[in-house]
Amino acid sequence: MIVTRTPLRVSFVGGGTDFKEFYTHRGGSVISTTIDKYVYVTVKQRFDDAIRVAYSMMELVNNVDEIQHGLVRECLKRTGIDRGVEIATFADIPSEGCGLGSSSALTIGLLNAFYSYTGIRKSPEELAREACAIEIDILLKPIGKQDQYIAAYGGVQHIVFKPDDTVEVKPVPLTDRSLRALHQRLMLFYTGMTRKSIEVLSEQKERMREHFATLDKMSSLVPLLKECMLNGVGREFGELLDRNWRCKKQLASNISNPEIDAYYEQALRAGAVGGKICGAGGGGFLLLYCVPEKQQAVIEATRPLRHVPFRIGPLGSTLLLNPSEIAQYGQPLSKPVSVKRKVIGAEMSDRRSLRCPTCGKPLLVMRGADKHVLRTRIVIFDNGTSFAKCPSCKSEVAVPIKLIDEFADGRLTEQEGSIANPTPGPSVQVRKRAEDRSRESRPRAARKREKVSGLDGKSVLVIDRDKAVREFFRLSLGRVGVDVIFAGSVEKGINLVHSRRFDAAFIEMMLPTMTGFSVLEKIKREMDLDTVVYMMAREPEKQHIDMSSQLGASGVIDKSESLKDVALLLRRALQPAPDVAAETSKKG
Repeated sequence: MIVTRTPLRVSFVGGGTDFKEFYTHRGGSVISTTIDKYVYVTVKQRFDDAIRVAYSMMELVNNVDEIQHGLVRECLKRTGIDRGVEIATFADIPSEGCGLGSSSALTIGLLNAFYSYTGIRKSPEELAREACAIEIDILLKPIGKQDQYIAAYGGVQHIVFKPDDTVEVKPVPLTDRSLRALHQRLMLFYTGMTRKSIEVLSEQKERMREHFATLDKMSSLVPLLKECMLNGVGREFGELLDRNWRCKKQLASNISNPEIDAYYEQALRAGAVGGKICGAGGGGFLLLYCVPEKQQAVIEATRPLRHVPFRIGPLGSTLLLNPSEIAQYGQPLSKPVSVKRKVIGAEMSDRRSLRCPTCGKPLLVMRGADKHVLRTRIVIFDNGTSFAKCPSCKSEVAVPIKLIDEFADGRLTEQEGSIANPTPGPSVQVRKRAEDRSRESRPRAARKREKVSGLDGKSVLVIDRDKAVREFFRLSLGRVGVDVIFAGSVEKGINLVHSRRFDAAFIEMMLPTMTGFSVLEKIKREMDLDTVVYMMAREPEKQHIDMSSQLGASGVIDKSESLKDVALLLRRALQPAPDVAAETSKKG
């Protein structure tokens, strides 16, 4: 099964300048961001040759041309899939007329899923370009290009549309302070009014030449907003949103209506600085900029509009689950080459950055004053992509080729196997055997104390509905000084994560109402915490193990076998690796 997740977007300023009718004459630009609301696409092989498509309706056809859903039909044609698949789409919020770029996000998600299903990996630029071709050139939708590009790239982007029909995507390098300000001060409200964007955009497109001056003003706001964001995001951000909205309302008669205007003015009187209707207009979501101390007053003033909290999403369309024969970036595992290399004379900043993103432990070991040696083998594919398997937590890590200058043995050697199972290098194995011998030579009581040392005072969250499992954690960790907090549901677990800090978390994968993966994603991606997280299941399937790794889990525990080692596992995860300690002492 293939599962892709593609983010929706919020455009701040410049929307409308991404139409070909404008940017081919004047050039256009927007500042837009993806948010943590997503469109999901699943693709699975069928037993027969029919094609089943499930969305708000269900289609079962024998030929691609019979599919009524235009985006699904054209994406299948584009990727060469013509039989024997089941396709399903889901969204976190209502997708029809929401103004958050759901149509383009779905197109990007479909292309990403279909290409991955065929074993092909496309870059964000390629996905965006092909999505534009499908929506604008083939299906003749009266839309611009920003939605496709922001959904493919993700994050906060300054997107420039050039007269020669090329597109340049430039990330806006936000500081922690600016990102925190956006999270604290941006508010999103669902108006409950939906409309087909084609109805609004058709009029806007027909009257484009009349409004070149207005669109020039909107485009001129882009550098001002970018400078504001780079300088910490202050009141000017809201004022620029307001100026952009007042310009946008001039582009077509149905972009706003008296009801929307009334809600907007009520929000301004209650303390909001500025805002806009997202997307084409006419309904959908209302974006507001407001300082935290006045937000409750704004919520009261805009009732009955539904307040929808959100955060900036750093990633574009992402492959969440993929079959075992496809690598992390969609490359077939046909000719992997296992290489053990030295890294010599790399810049200090590069050395420090070569750490496992999951557990934070280094992949390099000091060998002399100016040498660093990889702790594990890496696997290189014929497209130049290289990966290492972290010897500490066993997760896959992309290794920058530019750091690697020479081979340990002077040549490449063919190696059977795949990216999922590169074995640790000899140095790791030798050190492990030495540690085992040293441990076995000590008295049994000393070995037992060593196993649990360093856990006193640690705080651990356990999310599991099984009372027996929770009792086991209480006994095994509580007696060595660990503060164990329990939650029987995902909702309670998320509330606990928000209310206090945990050193580690053990989360059941399959829970009622929601999966444990939502907590894992909340910890690792949305809140960006360094909490060590282990997922738990009885006889976990490979696809769930892969998903745990991709979302940042330190590992997966089979509850039917591995619970007895949980204290030792926790100690190893929370204490620094020997190489880290050695490197720190040398620097000291």
